[in-house]
Amino acid sequence: MNQSSIATPWKTLLVGLLLCLPWAVSCYSPATPDEGVGSFKVEFEGNPSLGEEKSPLPVATAQKPLTLKVKVTALKADGQLDTDFNGQICMFSDRGILVRSQSASVLKDGVSDSITIRMFLAFGKTTLWVTAVPKDTLCPNAADPEDNSVPPVSRVGAAPSLFFGLLSIRNVQESLDSPYDSLLFKKYAVIGAGKMVVTAVSSNGFYATDLDAYKDGKGYDSLFIFTFSAPTIAFGDEAVPRSLAIGDIVKRVEGGVDEFSGHTQLTFPTFEPLWKDNVGGEIQQVPEAERPKPITFSISDTWSRGKMEKYESAVVEIKDAIALPVIQTQDGWSQFRQWPVLLVEPDPTKNQTKQACEDWIRTELHLHTDASKNGGEYRPCLATCDKKRADKQCAPDDKVCQTEANDLFFGCFFECRFNQKRTGILDRSREKGCSYTVLMVISNATVPAYDPSAPEHANKRFPYIRGVLQQVRASAFYQILENQYDSEMSNNGYVLWVRQPSDLATPQD
Repeated sequence: MNQSSIATPWKTLLVGLLLCLPWAVSCYSPATPDEGVGSFKVEFEGNPSLGEEKSPLPVATAQKPLTLKVKVTALKADGQLDTDFNGQICMFSDRGILVRSQSASVLKDGVSDSITIRMFLAFGKTTLWVTAVPKDTLCPNAADPEDNSVPPVSRVGAAPSLFFGLLSIRNVQESLDSPYDSLLFKKYAVIGAGKMVVTAVSSNGFYATDLDAYKDGKGYDSLFIFTFSAPTIAFGDEAVPRSLAIGDIVKRVEGGVDEFSGHTQLTFPTFEPLWKDNVGGEIQQVPEAERPKPITFSISDTWSRGKMEKYESAVVEIKDAIALPVIQTQDGWSQFRQWPVLLVEPDPTKNQTKQACEDWIRTELHLHTDASKNGGEYRPCLATCDKKRADKQCAPDDKVCQTEANDLFFGCFFECRFNQKRTGILDRSREKGCSYTVLMVISNATVPAYDPSAPEHANKRFPYIRGVLQQVRASAFYQILENQYDSEMSNNGYVLWVRQPSDLATPQD
């Protein structure tokens, strides 16, 4: 054996070692496939239209959901059919709401039967995906905002993407039944359909109305976008921030859908105005004559959230409202410039007049300016029970005595009430032909030149009050009157937020 024949193997080995140093990663052999890892193939049956980015599908609503049939196949790591998979899967959508049974779907020998699903309020590029779950697992209910369950994720798979248009304000606002929350409550939404015009700007957000939806008169066309501070716009390092203004057109807004005390709003939002010429320049505006006109609603409507929900965040108007002479608390006139007003509608078929209805309602609510008239037919027990409480003669700082006095009052009042006709003020007023409602007016920036809690102003009327309608449940009226119950006083807690001086007519006697 000669020298060269001995050296050749060593040279080959040396070259191999050099090539397989840590930086020579190409020398490593591929990992051995894990036989337990696989995926799912998700297919739509019947070749439905999936939409395209430039030609999206229309947004499906809860009334007309998109119905699809899906077939799921288990695959091995090498992409071949996994006939050994006999298990269950849950199905999800990353956008909108996916409706199907909470029972997991079953795959037998790696293949599922046809699975029917319904989707609505999905927007943009939407992906449907599945994951394997343990036996007897309940899938999350996408239609329930309180369902936060998350099954363990293991083998997964996704269907081809669907492409929908962007949501409209109505898609976010419209609801089907009590408690009339947005169907997208606690979900993310991107609104870009319709012509959104700013109708009010506050210190913590702005209100927008979709002019396209407003014109059909069906409601659910307005929304509050909660920006935490004044909604400002600034583009570029040299740009001076400026606030949105009434009449500005907003091209797109997105954020989380929330219900703040019953008031639907978009939180943690981003928004983009419709620029007139160039980004950062002038914003396109809707001329004043083309902006939404204030909406009037029936007094009886305010007692139905189902009827009033469609006016939420819209600009509305009430006429001939009288300020109620209530006891002002720390949340009242002196601190927050807010006060309740009474609206009354007489039924002429029952020979009722507005004045007679107002006298009767104010008497029943203990709001009449003539103290001798307060008491009413509805509260025959109140004076007796009030006297029992007063007879305790508690010192202002004697909390124990005050608690005992209150207990005495409530015990007396409820015992008396149970022996009386259990018909509320609203029903009794309607029997008389008098419809009424109480609304809270908030006027932080626009202060009328009078104090509604002052006796000399107790009978002054507003020819009209315009503003944005908010809904804060009955809590806004809680304990607004001494010894009153919010359920007897309130009507779902509707609040009228005055935007500007022209929204508030000078009160008259």
